[in-house]
Amino acid sequence: MSIFSNFTFRLKRLISLQYHHRIRIPRMVRRLRRKEKIRFLFLLQSLPQWKTESLYLAMVRHPRFEPILGITPSIEIPGEEKDVEQYCRKKGYPYTLLDPDKTLVEQVAPDVVTYQKPYIKQISKAHGIDSNKGVLCVLVPYALSNIRSAFLQNRPIQLRCWQQYFENESVRRENAAIHNAHGINYVVTGLPIMDILNQPKEKFADPWLKAGSRRRIIYAPHHTFAGNFVKEVVFSTFLENGEFMLEMARKYASEVYFVFKPHPLLYPKLCAYWGKERTDAYWEQWRTMENSHVEEGEYIGLMKHSDAMIHDCGSFTVEYLFTANPVMYLLGDAYDESNQYSHVKEAFALHEKGRCHEDIDRFIGNVVKGLDPQRKDRMDYVKRHLTPPYGRTACDNIICAILGEKEYK
Repeated sequence: MSIFSNFTFRLKRLISLQYHHRIRIPRMVRRLRRKEKIRFLFLLQSLPQWKTESLYLAMVRHPRFEPILGITPSIEIPGEEKDVEQYCRKKGYPYTLLDPDKTLVEQVAPDVVTYQKPYIKQISKAHGIDSNKGVLCVLVPYALSNIRSAFLQNRPIQLRCWQQYFENESVRRENAAIHNAHGINYVVTGLPIMDILNQPKEKFADPWLKAGSRRRIIYAPHHTFAGNFVKEVVFSTFLENGEFMLEMARKYASEVYFVFKPHPLLYPKLCAYWGKERTDAYWEQWRTMENSHVEEGEYIGLMKHSDAMIHDCGSFTVEYLFTANPVMYLLGDAYDESNQYSHVKEAFALHEKGRCHEDIDRFIGNVVKGLDPQRKDRMDYVKRHLTPPYGRTACDNIICAILGEKEYK
């Protein structure tokens, strides 16, 4: 493509985006806000990543909303949607099983949709925004912001959605600088996961009942290890540290109870790399040791009732700070913080760093001794960066943003 052609393409795209956000969407929003009831669809595929349950319940209680739970087959991990269905049945939530070959308009006729996984490859074509022209889209991230990326912020759904919610003003500002529409659809509300993480641990069931008086440490490895991912996004140190963490569990058997909390994608990625037999054997060791178990579902209660975490997962860099407990980040050779948000860099600075096995052993020993000089700093960080604005919950702010009420007029 020539320089002139490239410029012309960019100009046309910019004009199209401006028309979309300044003329087309405002017309749709005016019609939406005149409605007595707003049909809001939550498109769900994965139970561990469903972090908008509190928003769903807030909408159930609100007179202006008719929330719908739509469960669609998972493209990324086939069959994982069945856990969502089972959970909804257990909780008594009404839900609809959506046909991936029929549009959302045909099946449930929503006014607004939010995608649990807002990635083109994980949304069936019939459920995408192009196939549901009359439906407004809002994006409610299931994780707190971590990597600042022009590619991630300029995918079609990020550019064309009506509203995209962020946890704080600094994230909004830093993203707007790289967004092709200059953040025209960005809204600072806080995120529903912040409402959950800000709750006291007494609100959550204790999944550590077998731990007794031992210290409780989570080992949470990511799935992006070298050999299964492009080098730019290799975060996981599992190949370097996975076996050593089993050694640590055996060494501290009388003093520490460990929970192995892998990313949902680690198992299939490791099966492809190690083979299923070796992968299953590794999982089985965590399941059968007297001082450990495997947790592959809900993790917030696990965090709340823990004493420490060892991880290399980007989203946990910020999320675990809500506990104010000691935390170690396992560093690999490919780790690069240059593309992190400023508040994530600050969170990372509040982590102990695991550069070698000796660092990990020393960290566990300090947890056993109760040594934690940075606890107050972590508590201060949460107050400054992770408290939703306007003295309301993030869910209430999102509802106000949709309705155009209070500070969101």
